[in-house]
Amino acid sequence: MNLISQTSAFQSGDLEKAYSKKTWDAAEYIYWGIISLLIGFFILEFFVLKTTWQVTFIFKVILILLGFLSYNIIKPQIKSPDWLIFGYLLLFSSYCFNIIHLHSGFVVTLYFTILTLVIGSSNYLVFWNSRFAFGLVVSILIMFIIFELQADFVNLETNLNLGGYAFFSLLVLTAFIPDARKRNYTLNLERDLKKDEAIGKLNKKVNEVQLKLVEIEQLLKIDREKDQILRHDIKNKITNILGLSKLIDESGTALEEEEQNYLQLLKEVSTDLLTDVDNIFGNDEENSDIHLRLAIQNTNLKTSFKKVKSLLKPRLEAGGVELDFSTENTDSSILADPYVFVNLIEKILNYLIDWSKTNHKVILLTKDLDSRVRIEILAPSAKIPASVLNQIFKPLDEFEIQSSFAPPQGLGLQIAKNLTEKMGGYFKYTTSMTEGVTFKLEFPKSSQPVS
Repeated sequence: MNLISQTSAFQSGDLEKAYSKKTWDAAEYIYWGIISLLIGFFILEFFVLKTTWQVTFIFKVILILLGFLSYNIIKPQIKSPDWLIFGYLLLFSSYCFNIIHLHSGFVVTLYFTILTLVIGSSNYLVFWNSRFAFGLVVSILIMFIIFELQADFVNLETNLNLGGYAFFSLLVLTAFIPDARKRNYTLNLERDLKKDEAIGKLNKKVNEVQLKLVEIEQLLKIDREKDQILRHDIKNKITNILGLSKLIDESGTALEEEEQNYLQLLKEVSTDLLTDVDNIFGNDEENSDIHLRLAIQNTNLKTSFKKVKSLLKPRLEAGGVELDFSTENTDSSILADPYVFVNLIEKILNYLIDWSKTNHKVILLTKDLDSRVRIEILAPSAKIPASVLNQIFKPLDEFEIQSSFAPPQGLGLQIAKNLTEKMGGYFKYTTSMTEGVTFKLEFPKSSQPVS
């Protein structure tokens, strides 16, 4: 299946919904910011406008009441707040122009400054096209001319010098902001929605692959024809995951450092899964049989444990369990298949994480013996009855498989034990309702360390 065709276009409704929420959030800031400012004017004008504060008192009350009523009545009836904000900005501007033409000196400068800050902030927050932006410029300019006309343009030059020139210059300049922010936000939103959809598809593919791998572990003795079908299906799905990961890499989307780390880990896991599938089935699709193909070689413990720790990070965080690697400084190397060794350690730790209590540790220790290396995995808080563990280590054929999507509890431990023994290792466990569970593994020591 073509990978590009799998990444369908995001739902236009999602974009519209997100955009609508953003525009209304901006409208909230603008609308209630103006109302708060008008309320503050009661105090400011009481001290500054001694001669006219009583005249403008009723004007402010009307504007505030009109703001509350129009917002609560009109909002449920409209999808976009553009006209609502447009109208209220004009009403606020008319109030400021009224004060400007009633007074002189620093009062004119003060209200031009306030008006500049309000209009500029609104243009920065609001999301509307150039039609609204320049419509607001023209409307405010006409309103200013009307006020000057009523005064026969006597104070026109004075008012312009006291802040009018600066106000109208910034009014025109900031009018370009909303349209640019709208286009930029829409592009970013569209990109984020596409990324979320791609990651969602990727997670779905990962879950599908995990389920398929569980099927493989449960059905080690299926017939040859089914083996070939499963192998082909699984490798295709893993290849699709790698392909989707590459698409995200090449999309130009800026990922955070943690997201980049998870994406890289996903690539590594997928590559290892391909190796695991080939190990189980063989590289020849036409003549493959179910058998484990082990590549015994020098395997560095420090490197292997580091990889296990990265793979288990989401499980540890979800379960609230701390993994204590007291082996991080070890230089020991063993003779084992590196991919299979990481897999079996992961299986043991996954089981112990499930049984461990929140805010407790699972501890991993190593000890060099004469010709072997011992690995101990301790879970002090895991209280597993001996009968439960003994049941797990029955012969593999005695497991009752009830569903291909519901693996028998502990099957991973049985597989880990078998893998350890196939690589010439030793596998033992102990359990106590007071001291928890301990797994002990021994492997032949490598003659030379591996970096």
